[in-house]
Amino acid sequence: MPRLGRPTKAGPNVIRPSARRGSRKIWSLWLLGKLLALALLVGSGWAIERMTTASEFEAANAVIAGGELVPAEELAESLGLGGKNVFWVRARHLAALLEAHPAIQSATVRPSLTGTIYVDIRERTAVAVWDSGAQQVLVDADGVALREGSRGLPTIYAAGSGRVLEGGRVDQSAVRIAAQVGPELDGLGLSDGKMMYEAGSGMSIVSPNLRVLLGAADQLDAKIAAYRTIRGYLDDTRTPAQLVDVRSLDRPYFR
Repeated sequence: MPRLGRPTKAGPNVIRPSARRGSRKIWSLWLLGKLLALALLVGSGWAIERMTTASEFEAANAVIAGGELVPAEELAESLGLGGKNVFWVRARHLAALLEAHPAIQSATVRPSLTGTIYVDIRERTAVAVWDSGAQQVLVDADGVALREGSRGLPTIYAAGSGRVLEGGRVDQSAVRIAAQVGPELDGLGLSDGKMMYEAGSGMSIVSPNLRVLLGAADQLDAKIAAYRTIRGYLDDTRTPAQLVDVRSLDRPYFR
């Protein structure tokens, strides 16, 4: 029998039955978690494969809003959907394809699980018509040719200027004059006048009885004011004139 105060020799470790049961429970829970994770992974893979190949998720049609210059049919064709699954539709890529068109400023593409692709278009604004004699093109304020066509817009007659491709550019100065002066022709006493462009001399307004030379768009307001002054004098004095030249504000003249 050991003496009082001395440590006793340690005996062997004893695992009690309750501890064994706890370890088995933890192992069972861990294994169950792994099996559930594996089942979820397999199930998710099957679901993804099913959704990305099922016919009910095919991009069947496109709903396009905001397009006027470019027909919706033309825009839908450029998307190239062709029954593509909506989960494989790359919205940003399709938007970039649409924005490559000169007439489109921005586009938003939104696929839906119903198979419909929703497209919102914001077009550039046509401000004038460029008429080369053989072709009419809608142009914006920057002189960019948006597409062929004609509308109730100021027309620039530029005979012999050649064909303009969509996305090409025409003289921006001429477009600015047309956009500003075109709606004011009646007030200028030139209701029957046409806005003519020549590469060497710029813009002029030609009516049956009078030709007004404007040149470039610089100091346009001052040029219009100078023309009004000369036109007022001609009307008041009943002085006939065939030409008014305000291209140079230092020496505007008529004859």
